[in-house]
Amino acid sequence: MYHGQSNYSDYINGNYSGVPISEVEQTLRAAAYTFTALTGLIGNTIVLIIFYQSPSLRVPVNYHLINIAIVDIITCLSRQIFNIIGVVTNGWPYGKDWCDINGFMQTLCYLLTVMSLLAIAVSRYMVIVHRRSVSHKQVCITIIIIWIYSLVHSLLPIIKWNRYFYHKKEFACVPDYKYELTYPLFCVIADFLIPQIIINYCYLKIYLIARNNSLKVFNKSARLDKIRYNVKLTRNMFYVFLAFLICYIPYSISMLFISPFGIEFPAWYIWFCGWLVNLNSSINPILYYFIFRRFRQLYIAMLCKCNCKIAPEVSLR
Repeated sequence: MYHGQSNYSDYINGNYSGVPISEVEQTLRAAAYTFTALTGLIGNTIVLIIFYQSPSLRVPVNYHLINIAIVDIITCLSRQIFNIIGVVTNGWPYGKDWCDINGFMQTLCYLLTVMSLLAIAVSRYMVIVHRRSVSHKQVCITIIIIWIYSLVHSLLPIIKWNRYFYHKKEFACVPDYKYELTYPLFCVIADFLIPQIIINYCYLKIYLIARNNSLKVFNKSARLDKIRYNVKLTRNMFYVFLAFLICYIPYSISMLFISPFGIEFPAWYIWFCGWLVNLNSSINPILYYFIFRRFRQLYIAMLCKCNCKIAPEVSLR
């Protein structure tokens, strides 16, 4: 049993306290979480509004972006709210049950995001490499599977495979990767290594095909503009994945690969890595604006409340 930051009696009774920080530091951290929560909530709500008002954007691959936007909103309304509470109260006064809920939401949001990015990479791989279109039905079934897997996985610590506990340095309840080693080992393999290997393989294969100019034989009957658009779309989806990596890799490596072996990190570093994870929810809507021309046009048109004529795009299948 793990005897570090939270002993077993504290875990059962829900008596948790955070690391001591100054009032200035407390205010800055709360402000940082509030910033990411508000910007993420507003930005992703706009994303959903744009997809709702623009049927032409509701093509199969974009359903994954809609799913990610929903997950980002859930992140802002649940995970980040809990983070703000943890910083403001400098502890967790709400007991074990609410700590389990907090840990459940932290894990669920991560899994939904990484599995959605995995599905995007595989779908683009099928379109570019194997010349097979992906239907709305296939995408919807994939999203349902992603949610089922993520929900079941997030329940594991609650049904006694490992546990959720209050991490003093993060000011949030998270899986206790030091409690026993089989659970973090499972997380490393199932939620980090396998998805990363598959995603990187898919994008590498797509890159090699594009570089070798073999897209000319992609489909003899396909229009060249559609082929080029699929390649550009795949590149943009890779940017979304890259933003995820930048925000999540420091935390994932620290908590999954290093922390279980008893290596401690400074409190500011753990908190910053956790905040960086939440920042991803704010970055995604901004990223969509810069990398998707059609989304940018619709965003500007919505803000200006004008009837801008937007040229139709080819199918993204």
